[in-house]
Amino acid sequence: MAANKASVYTQRFLLWDGGAGVSIWEVPAGYRAVIRSVVTFSDTAGSGVNLVVAGCLVWLWSAPGAYTGEGTAMHLAVYAGETISVQRVGGRTGGAVTGFIFEDSAGPLGRDLEHLRREGTPLPSAPP
Repeated sequence: MAANKASVYTQRFLLWDGGAGVSIWEVPAGYRAVIRSVVTFSDTAGSGVNLVVAGCLVWLWSAPGAYTGEGTAMHLAVYAGETISVQRVGGRTGGAVTGFIFEDSAGPLGRDLEHLRREGTPLPSAPP
């Protein structure tokens, strides 16, 4: 019997170039996203980017000078119905948030892991 395998796709969640504002992407029902990298630049000192996931600030960058940039690797799960947003402050910034998206029938098991650890229950395996 063949094992079930989830289809995994590389995804560019957000791409932006402009002044102050907000860009938002919502994970579709039945999927889970994993943010792998954020890259950004600014041509204006003091401009900045805030990465917000499910309403929580998870990463921020403030341009130390004109024509500077930053790239950050991460491994951050985002569940169906949650949003990934970039808040742009100050002058012009550009950048992208990229990662993977895959079918997820299990849902947000990670939220229950601490309870499972306390009860001594084996942790669930990765998605099929």
